[in-house]
Amino acid sequence: MTAKKLPTDAAVALVQSGVHYKRVELYRAAASWLHARLRRPALGASDVAAIRGIHPWRSEWDAWVRLQDLKKGKIPEQEESDVMARGHILELPTLQLLARQAELRLYPCTHRPVVVRHPEHHWATCSPDAVALTEGLQTIGIEAKSSTMDASWGPSCEIPSPVPQGYEWPCPPYYAVQVYWTMALCGLPWLLVRLGGYYRLQIYRFQRDPALEQEILEHAGAWWERHMVRGEEPQVDGSEACAEWVARTPEGGLQPPRQATRTERRLLEEYVQLSRQRRSLDQVLPELR
Repeated sequence: MTAKKLPTDAAVALVQSGVHYKRVELYRAAASWLHARLRRPALGASDVAAIRGIHPWRSEWDAWVRLQDLKKGKIPEQEESDVMARGHILELPTLQLLARQAELRLYPCTHRPVVVRHPEHHWATCSPDAVALTEGLQTIGIEAKSSTMDASWGPSCEIPSPVPQGYEWPCPPYYAVQVYWTMALCGLPWLLVRLGGYYRLQIYRFQRDPALEQEILEHAGAWWERHMVRGEEPQVDGSEACAEWVARTPEGGLQPPRQATRTERRLLEEYVQLSRQRRSLDQVLPELR
């Protein structure tokens, strides 16, 4: 392969690897990608573990509420925690360290995000962290993490394919599900790389597992049909997203808007003021601790 035929960015690398160009969307800035993401209801890799019930911090209600708001044209509030901000900041350095250590030709998606859609299901999407070429010019995908929970991670290894029954994952299973979802949409082998303590990298090499990928897609498709097409609510659970949805939805169903009473307006103003005070205190609490 000559230098002229090498990809110029992650989107071109995916198309050259066999992903149809109509399924690949390239955004020139992260803000454009976020704008599009917040206006088109779809399931992404981060939703899959939640709807399968294996995500430690999110339930299927988080996906349900977000998608219902998008259907109604309401833009969900984007609150970035300190952990999320840390992950976003460290993503590019993690990828750069990986490219140097594994000798990869790297195409990061950090500043120019890429979205890949399923050929048949418009609601199934993924956003790779990066695409790379190996020394043998094989195209691979990359998922970068900077998790600090050392107990959840084992040593670098190859993930067997097909995955044996009862396999003990060397990485958090909800991250593994994200990888298989992304592989199902992109059709490529994948690396899950974690930036650990002392800037050490742990690399987990995933090979395709068509049966597992299909099972994950079918489960997501059944969930989408039941909850998004037919409009059924998920089963009530103890998640915060479920509690918020129940609290804001009256037992008799949503009612048409009306003029607020004087008492309601006063309570709303008080609520807004208290919410601002709470957010201010939330910023001070870590320092006080």
